[in-house]
Amino acid sequence: MKSSTHCSSIWVDEQNFKWLVSLTFSVVDGALTCTGFEVVSDSDQHPLTSTVLRKIPLGRLIDEALRDPSAELLAMAGLPTMNYLKTLAAHGLGLMRERTPKSLSTRSGRPVKYESDHYAVVASIYLKAHRHPTEAVAHYFGVPRSRAANWVRRAREIGLITPVGSSTKTLDELPE
Repeated sequence: MKSSTHCSSIWVDEQNFKWLVSLTFSVVDGALTCTGFEVVSDSDQHPLTSTVLRKIPLGRLIDEALRDPSAELLAMAGLPTMNYLKTLAAHGLGLMRERTPKSLSTRSGRPVKYESDHYAVVASIYLKAHRHPTEAVAHYFGVPRSRAANWVRRAREIGLITPVGSSTKTLDELPE
């Protein structure tokens, strides 16, 4: 059996009944995908009917779980968690190059330069995103969408992501 992890959220229907919706995620063809769900009422007085099932906003719940993934979901997808990246940064390691101290810098306002590892993470997030891959990159790094779009463009330029409209590159094709 494949490894999977679960995300749960509370959904309230129009009659104010609360339902616990548990989503099961697995990696399918290199992408983190919802492969199942379970719905449980908060009370034995609320039967689960086909009408209730049709009203559950599954697409929205899946998108929310993928937009704000738990550490378990990130680990399953093979992506570093923000805690991991912060730990690297705290020890002087990480994805950004060392910056020159301002007093020694000849230019002010120069953009931070990133190593190829940074763009590999960007490409990995982009390629594994369920929907809205650039937004997934922005959310993951906590940056504006425009900055994430620039990083995606740069990852394309260095060959980590195939250009839009060409065949999709799989995660196995990413450089080590």
